[in-house]
Amino acid sequence: MKQDIKPDFEFDEASFAAQQQKAGERQDWLVDQALMDTFPASDPIALYAFD
Repeated sequence: MKQDIKPDFEFDEASFAAQQQKAGERQDWLVDQALMDTFPASDPIALYAFD
């Protein structure tokens, strides 16, 4: 006896890729925020390190 088992969700590759991209952008944003907190633009020591 064969049953058709349908998943509760439909896997949509395009929406999955969009979600992954949003997650990647969020990760990039978090890294940028962490770097800005670590090296504030007004900190002369941080600016000196890049000269």
